[in-house]
Amino acid sequence: MKASVSKLSLVILLISGLLFSTETHAQREKFETPQIASVITEMTKAHGGLDRWKAAASIQFHTNLIAVTGMFPEYNEEVCIDPVSRAAYLKFPGSTGRIAFDGKEAWSVGERKGLAAAPPRFTAWRNFYLLNIPFVIHDDGVYLSELSEGKLPGKDQSYKTVKMTFGENTGDTPEDYYLLYIDPSDYTLKALEYNMTFASMLPQGMESLPTSLLTFEQYNEVDGFQMPAHYKVFFKEGNQFIIEGKVSQWNFTAPFDASMMEKPVDARIDQSQPRKPE
Repeated sequence: MKASVSKLSLVILLISGLLFSTETHAQREKFETPQIASVITEMTKAHGGLDRWKAAASIQFHTNLIAVTGMFPEYNEEVCIDPVSRAAYLKFPGSTGRIAFDGKEAWSVGERKGLAAAPPRFTAWRNFYLLNIPFVIHDDGVYLSELSEGKLPGKDQSYKTVKMTFGENTGDTPEDYYLLYIDPSDYTLKALEYNMTFASMLPQGMESLPTSLLTFEQYNEVDGFQMPAHYKVFFKEGNQFIIEGKVSQWNFTAPFDASMMEKPVDARIDQSQPRKPE
């Protein structure tokens, strides 16, 4: 590992989410209290319901990211994911690059620049996870605790907060965490506080990156789901605005194209390491 990484690598981590795992987990209560179970259930219902989301033919959307500090070029991606198996393929408009991840092996072909050049294993589920928290929160190995109240910078309103953590065998980076800010008036998710611990992209000697805050600025209704259309990302310390994200073309009925998971002969296999060696 190099002694340091670029600011671009740090930002890639700061806008990213924990990777999903289908491993089995030891018995443990998912919800610390019945009150937390009720809040999370209401949040998922407010965004369209878990059963309907899992029954989608695929989860498809386009993401556009702009670094307000000019830290990286404008980034665009087209995402398609099977909500059950989590098989994923992504294209990057304006380039020949594309990636795929079946949950075990990730690969890429073509040219990828800027944020798209991050490890495919990391990129494949990055924005999918962040933008679908009301549903992926029900995955195995996800645990909810510490129901409380909190406020967002510059806002007087109080929100219900719940901490989201992970079992030790869950996903690629189980030491990540999220703090959810939920609007008590309609139970929509208003913000996420989180840290990042993907080993291959951390500066030497660091266990995680500084805490970030993602605020959902706008939701749009799509086929009965309330899905993000506009969000912002801040460094929590100092409340520094760093990234603006826009999401469009949500689609829950288009079929998943399994042929996109067929690995080309010239594919490059992702060798990145999510966790530091024991």
